[in-house]
Amino acid sequence: MVLQRKRCGRVGRRRIYRSPSLNCGGLRLFKRLARRVRACYTSLVMQAAACAFHAQREALGVCVACRSRVCAECTTKVEGINYCVRCLAQRARSEAEPVTLVASSSRGRAAVGALFWAALLWLLLWGLLQIALPEAA
Repeated sequence: MVLQRKRCGRVGRRRIYRSPSLNCGGLRLFKRLARRVRACYTSLVMQAAACAFHAQREALGVCVACRSRVCAECTTKVEGINYCVRCLAQRARSEAEPVTLVASSSRGRAAVGALFWAALLWLLLWGLLQIALPEAA
């Protein structure tokens, strides 16, 4: 990269810039923007590392159900999977409730219809066999 000498906006001062596109005001703006980005990034990192239930503690894991960050005291591993206290209680409640299987009305209607048509077909075939092969009595 070729260094260029450009005249700054102030009288009598000369500065050396690496790129002709960065003038005096652009360089100051760039530095100011870089400071703001660094400050925002630092605050985001500090917020991201805190536990969802204890703001003063560092988060060590993530709950797979609600995706919240949890500290060592709040996390519980079930079958190798991290859960927070809230999601673990909800999972325990859902497992404690009895599961009842109820056939839907459309399934029941379809089963009854299939049985009806099977019985009708059987009677039709039985009648045709009686006509075709009469018994000698």
